[in-house]
Amino acid sequence: MILQGALIVIQQIFIIFILIGVGFLAAKFGILREEGARQITDLLLIIVIPCVIIMAFQASFEPSLIKNLLIAALLAALTHAAGILISKLIFRNEAPDRKMMLAYSTVFYNAGFFSLPLLRALLGETGVLYGSVFVAVFNLFAWTYGIRLMNGENGASKWKTFLNPGIISLLIALALVLFNIRLPDIVQTTLRYITGLHTPLAMIIIGCQFYLMWRNFNLRDLALWKTVLARNILVPLIMLALIFYLAQDKTLFFASVITASAPTATNTILFATKYRQDVNTAVQTVILTTLLTIISIPLIMALAMLLKGAL
Repeated sequence: MILQGALIVIQQIFIIFILIGVGFLAAKFGILREEGARQITDLLLIIVIPCVIIMAFQASFEPSLIKNLLIAALLAALTHAAGILISKLIFRNEAPDRKMMLAYSTVFYNAGFFSLPLLRALLGETGVLYGSVFVAVFNLFAWTYGIRLMNGENGASKWKTFLNPGIISLLIALALVLFNIRLPDIVQTTLRYITGLHTPLAMIIIGCQFYLMWRNFNLRDLALWKTVLARNILVPLIMLALIFYLAQDKTLFFASVITASAPTATNTILFATKYRQDVNTAVQTVILTTLLTIISIPLIMALAMLLKGAL
């Protein structure tokens, strides 16, 4: 059963990378250009992912899940904390500006674009529900600690912390649940059509980014490999121990392990550009950690299955 579960994980990751390859080829042959990729990214962030979060609660939520949702929020926060601790240890000798970018690449993981499609394929809507909590916590950290890290400010404004699509959609989803409101069938059907865009569009955009930026690679840069070690191996292993202790529910356990094992967040590139930081390093960490998840996630998941049993 463990071998079968590991093969399922590998199969789903291969499907994701085939979709990434489609995006790479679309960019190579001029079908998808940088401006179009930016617009599709906005579509995903502002419309598609919020619909994914709302539908996850509509399809899967039960009152008995409240405890698991709180545990998921705690585990999401601990995943960021583990990244912060590891980055302070292994990048302490880097130049200040480079240290900041490498730390960001370690702390912030691709909970939305990469993990949610994998969770849907492996664990269904309940897995997406737990993953959505990780996305919400990610947004809180990104708009507070992340901006301080990038910009050296004392923090983002309180309004900006909360007024982003991930948080707003989570609040809407929770309100619908608390007031026991089920969306009409016609609305749910519409949202399902929109959420169906999530996996292919997200992966195609990552593939497009790969094509636009792969020429900046410097595989002899030791700091990049330290980032891969931290983001793809050390953080997931630390979190695996904490998740095993805190998450008794099997779906929550695997959803948390998968999300904690995600590669560097694609918004690392967006924030680096916005705050005039080392975009070249941001590009390389995103691409390299994403490519190597095809090795790291199956290994982490195989270990998780040994601890908890097959999917």
